[in-house]
Amino acid sequence: MHSALVSQLGGFGHYVPSNCVDNSQLENRFHLEFGWIERRTGINVRRWADEDESLVGLAEKAGIAAIENAAISRHEIALIILATSTPDHLLPPTAPILAHRLGLSHSCAFDLSGACSGFIYALMMADGFVRTQAKAALIVAANILSRRINLSEHDSAVLFGDAAAAVVVQPSTDQTKGILGMSYLSDGSKCDLISISAGGSKRPVSGDIPLCDYKMKLRDGPALFVQAVKMMTACASQAMMNAHLSSADIQHFIPHQANSRMAEKTANKLGIPLEKMISIVRDYGNSSAAGIPLALSITHQAKPFIAGEKILLTTVGAGMTAGAIVLGV
Repeated sequence: MHSALVSQLGGFGHYVPSNCVDNSQLENRFHLEFGWIERRTGINVRRWADEDESLVGLAEKAGIAAIENAAISRHEIALIILATSTPDHLLPPTAPILAHRLGLSHSCAFDLSGACSGFIYALMMADGFVRTQAKAALIVAANILSRRINLSEHDSAVLFGDAAAAVVVQPSTDQTKGILGMSYLSDGSKCDLISISAGGSKRPVSGDIPLCDYKMKLRDGPALFVQAVKMMTACASQAMMNAHLSSADIQHFIPHQANSRMAEKTANKLGIPLEKMISIVRDYGNSSAAGIPLALSITHQAKPFIAGEKILLTTVGAGMTAGAIVLGV
């Protein structure tokens, strides 16, 4: 046990497909008024993977970028967590394949299915591993959601994009770094607000099941919005309390990159000025678990975070799941 150690983010990386799908393409497809999507979601364009791209391929590119940014030897990485809702197959899990392609077959590697909360949950798990084992971890969050949306309904089709983003988590003795406070919630009573009803062991693949049941379904958008804001706000408030910090101590606020109105409402409820909020949803859409690390990587690439800054992350996902972390960088 290395009780004096903490974990810190040591490298950032991301990859997005080159295929841009702008709002006009979807507004024409669904006969929506020009500007309808951006007014309601804040999204202007999203990336969709090409047919020859795979989930592990996206994840590999993001992982390489994060490892290079961290400037560490791959042999120092002992854990890989792949947070995804769209693995390449049900079996085998995708993480060991990712480890093989990255030359990290000596590492423990597993998939984590936490929907949009996947990255936050993976970071919580990696923190414990890094502190107790004194070894580095690689977290990759990746999704190809364009293959899970129902292109006959605009509810989900206009929201989701494909992306992969990664962080390297390393041991440190600097107690001002890493996870300073965290919080988490789940509410299974709201599990039907966003779901894919068929394809699991309860309703396995069958010729009698309509194709749309294998695609994402938003049952009640307004109810999902209200529940998401409620859970993100609760988790973020508790995480700051656990870190003995207030909203005034936060330099950067990165909420789940799902919807600009949802993010702004959460920031307002937390008393965080919008100029502190980092949002990439306009240019990338909602890539589920990949959204927050994508925002981290893009922001750090443009202007590296400054030592001593505090970053508040908060998210919510299908399940319902939620979590928040206060990070010291």
